[in-house]
Amino acid sequence: KLEAADSFNDVEKGPRVCIANTRAAGLGINLVGARYKIYYTRNFSLEDYMQSQKRNNRDGALKFHKTLFDYHLVAPRTIDEYIYKKLLHKKKYSEKLLDIKELLT
Repeated sequence: KLEAADSFNDVEKGPRVCIANTRAAGLGINLVGARYKIYYTRNFSLEDYMQSQKRNNRDGALKFHKTLFDYHLVAPRTIDEYIYKKLLHKKKYSEKLLDIKELLT
């Protein structure tokens, strides 16, 4: 059991900041105590990004917070902007493909 993640979700006593990359924070960690996610770097993996999005957006998250916030720190004309746009593009087209797949079944 991950004691640090468990204490993070204790909004009365837990730490107020968790710093992790999308891959490390993307699998097997429940961070429902987090109201804010700040992305300052990312990779090209849509799977890593989507999993990291789900870490604090689960059942129980809204018992702590009414609203969840995501912030993406991206400087214009940088590799980070390019990667972020590619991730959004992948997400958009994967959602379209899933919609088409559901129509065919």
